[in-house]
Amino acid sequence: MLREFYHEDDGKYWPDHEEIKQMSIKVGELIAESELSVVNLVAVTRGGLIPTGYISRLLHWSQTETMDMNSYRRNEDGTESPSIIRITKRPILNNPDGTGTLFIDDVSDKGGTVRRLKTDYPNSKVAVIYSKLSADDPNFLADYVGEYTERPDAWINFPWEVKTKQSS
Repeated sequence: MLREFYHEDDGKYWPDHEEIKQMSIKVGELIAESELSVVNLVAVTRGGLIPTGYISRLLHWSQTETMDMNSYRRNEDGTESPSIIRITKRPILNNPDGTGTLFIDDVSDKGGTVRRLKTDYPNSKVAVIYSKLSADDPNFLADYVGEYTERPDAWINFPWEVKTKQSS
């Protein structure tokens, strides 16, 4: 559970790869139980790449697309802040309205990315490993969630987020 990875000293979650794998499997099992018919599986990059890999293997989906979306900007001090959601690459879908499409992302912070996906592809489904929004929040739109965070204001540092010379 994510709470095991919360660090009081910096107020952030630090899940490891095994935690991400287990949450991805949990989301994959929720999708399998729902008997969702998927034609297009789309990883929302970059955070959705690793969870999509686990889920696609679990559910025996061999083809995936990517969608490049960015809703954060890097500050001079190396931290990130919310910004306008930019789409730099759209997936090629069988149905432009999203019918049969499942988007996978790592986290839903305030719901902006999921909202944009649901606006652009109204008949799609969206899965996230973690949601900082509760299911009764009006901004909550994800269809599948691995876990809801207990501290919605705490940043989640995923294991694939590496510091570089430029960001340190």
